[in-house]
Order: sequence, then C-alpha cells, then structure tokens
Amino acid sequence: MERLRVGIVGFRGYTGNTILRILSRHPKVDLTYLIDQEKGSFPEEFFSYSKKTKPIISGEFDPGNASHYADLFFLALPHTVSMLYVGDLLKVGKRVIDLSADYRFPDVSIYEKWYQTRHKNPQLLKQAVYGLSEIFRAEIKKTDLVANPGCYPTATILGTLPLLKKGLLKDEIIVDA
Repeated sequence: MERLRVGIVGFRGYTGNTILRILSRHPKVDLTYLIDQEKGSFPEEFFSYSKKTKPIISGEFDPGNASHYADLFFLALPHTVSMLYVGDLLKVGKRVIDLSADYRFPDVSIYEKWYQTRHKNPQLLKQAVYGLSEIFRAEIKKTDLVANPGCYPTATILGTLPLLKKGLLKDEIIVDA
C-alpha cells in the first residue's frame, strides 16, 4: 500500500486534534497539510506529533491551493461550514471525510429541519457514504465522500444492530442519551 497524503482542515478543534494525533502515528500516512482558521498560538503538545507536517497554515482555507498538498482531506469543521468546501475538493479529484453533520442525511429536508439552514450542496448528499465502517466498509472504500457519523448515532446503531438483525427489537427504539 502506498503512503497516503492527508490534510486536516480545522486541526486545532477537539476532533481535528484527535485525528491529528491518531494519523501522526499511522505508518502509511503522511500529514502534508494542516490548516486552522482560528487565530492564536499552537498548543505545546501539537509540536510533539506534527514535526514532519508541512505546510501548517493559519488563515482562510482555499480548496484549490490545498489540493496540491494532499489526496484525502479530513474536514473537522462546524456544521454548516464543511458544505462550503466539499464540492470544490471533490471537483479536483480529492477524497473527503467530513466530521460535521453536513452530509450525514441523504434527504436534504431532514438536514434542513434539524440544522435550521439551507444546505449549499444538496446534490452531493446522495453521493456521501455514512462512515460507519462496521456496516459500510465496502462502500467507504469506493466513495470520495464519507460522512462521518456522530457519537450518539454510532453508539446507538452499534448497540442495537445485533438485536435488530436477530429480530429481538419489535417496537420503536428510544435512546435517551
């Protein structure tokens, strides 16, 4: 397997920093692009696992420029922000793993109901694969857009799926989390 050039957009937030820590130890990943739009200094621990990463950029994310540095991008951005960049990255042949909720729902009306905003790229919703690898591993391998699931749905789905498959749950499932 070739080494994969990976970029992280929003690397200083909780999820971005977690992805950075995990991927910095991966033997087949080169972290080649990091950007964060927050101003301020980098946390001290950042430098212990990012020494080989270039470039580190602070400022506005430009998908056209970024596309030269990485083949796969993790978007660790707030809901409603990722959708501004996904289309541009896909147009230039990049793979995207979106950690926000922007591509988790194939039906635009569900997204707009829950997030109270108009989706900027509804045509891409059906292209996204729900990133629960325990269930959609084959589909994830083939897609260019992975919509990473949130923590509550992941826990709920993985906890109830075996029961559903065995026909042990008959009624509506209510999860109070």
